[in-house]
Amino acid sequence: MQKESTLDSLRRKLSAIAASGGSPLDAYDLDRFLVWLPLRYYDPYLDSPPSVESVRTLVKLGVPRWSLVNKGIFNEVFDLLRVRRQWGFASVRQARYLRDRKHPRPRSVLGTDVSGELRRLKEGRRL
Repeated sequence: MQKESTLDSLRRKLSAIAASGGSPLDAYDLDRFLVWLPLRYYDPYLDSPPSVESVRTLVKLGVPRWSLVNKGIFNEVFDLLRVRRQWGFASVRQARYLRDRKHPRPRSVLGTDVSGELRRLKEGRRL
């Protein structure tokens, strides 16, 4: 059996996310993203442990510490958070709060709309 490259693994993962269509899988869902990440990389640099400072940074942003076992995972999670910030989505903690309040797509809510969505959920209004 041939060893697959990290790039092929990432392509398969992203195509599975894109092909999920009507499923509840959200492409910007950090928690689901962490579950589907590979634990090992064939590149020695990506498989090496991340620095303590970089782990602290992501933990402050709401990423669970257990998932940050190597630089490959750190880079992917950091890129996902960067894209979320560029698009103006809610922070990880805000999205988890919305998820706990039974919002249908908490990861897609803009950061500026979080308080309005929470008010709407409290009043029981649907989308």
